[in-house]
Amino acid sequence: MTVRRPGPISPRRCGLGIPATIVLLILAQTALPPLMLAIFALAGLAATTEDGFADVADGFFGGATRERRLEIMADSRIGSFGGLALILLQIALAAGLATIVTRRGADAAAMVILCGAAVSRAAALWPWALLKPARHGGLSHWLITLAGARFGAFGVGALAKARIGGHTGDVIGAAQQAAWLRYVAAYLMLP
Repeated sequence: MTVRRPGPISPRRCGLGIPATIVLLILAQTALPPLMLAIFALAGLAATTEDGFADVADGFFGGATRERRLEIMADSRIGSFGGLALILLQIALAAGLATIVTRRGADAAAMVILCGAAVSRAAALWPWALLKPARHGGLSHWLITLAGARFGAFGVGALAKARIGGHTGDVIGAAQQAAWLRYVAAYLMLP
């Protein structure tokens, strides 16, 4: 028996987007408006790397020194900058996905979720590959050997280099979320 290898946008390679895609496709069969479809689909992606996105917003914009920024990022609580960043991120993603549903249909939005989940996670490897650890220990230090790809969320990486001199696990999560949002925005720019 021959096992076929998955293609470049195979669901097996986009695994984390599958629950959100299932939610979107099931609810698309109802009379729910596109924005609600998008919000419910995003709930299927919740709690993946949003914590890192919030921690980076809190640390980068709430701390005056490198040490204070890292201390804030290590704190498990969400501050004002992190809360606002998460709200704006979710609004932008929901609006983007709702627009895709309206313009191209739920099936196109489902593919954007699947591919966006994969592309944004690959893009999050950029800070791992090109920046040194901002502190020793932690998730990013342990996983640095896994970072072979050099592409992705350059804005978050550049900001991390300028604000804390390197990467942390939170920076990787923030890079993934920024890349995910950029992916949805880029899709919307297509004619």
